[in-house]
Amino acid sequence: MIRHLAAAVLAAAATVAVLPGAATAAPAAFTQPGGRPGAAPAAVRPAPAAAPFARLTLKVTGDQVTGRAAAPLTLTCGPVGGTHPAAPEVCAALKKTGGNVFGLPPRDGVFCTADYRPVTASATGHWGKRAINDRRTFGNACQLGIEAGAVFTPGRS
Repeated sequence: MIRHLAAAVLAAAATVAVLPGAATAAPAAFTQPGGRPGAAPAAVRPAPAAAPFARLTLKVTGDQVTGRAAAPLTLTCGPVGGTHPAAPEVCAALKKTGGNVFGLPPRDGVFCTADYRPVTASATGHWGKRAINDRRTFGNACQLGIEAGAVFTPGRS
């Protein structure tokens, strides 16, 4: 009886080895029902990258020295990134204001001249699920630096 069982197992193994495509079949974890090769299961596929919590474009127009607009800066928070040179610090500051770019406390100990050379700062994008489209005009770039800190004037925190 054992000989018959052993012979049946060997015959079955030989049959599987000669089936068309048996040597090139996808592993069982990557096959669809019916033995067709398929995509990796969800547990194996990498998760898609989540969109950042906040994405802002920051612009300043009418620079008091050149009269031209500065190149816009991009800022992403959660994860931190973009072209803003002080992105980690700015994201941390904006987190305290709920994304209100003009709600930061003004810088202390800075005095500006009364020259009127207006600059306009704008922020567009989103903070969480809230759309941001804020614009404010200041008497000069120094006043912008006091009111908006390092958000619009990198290097002047």
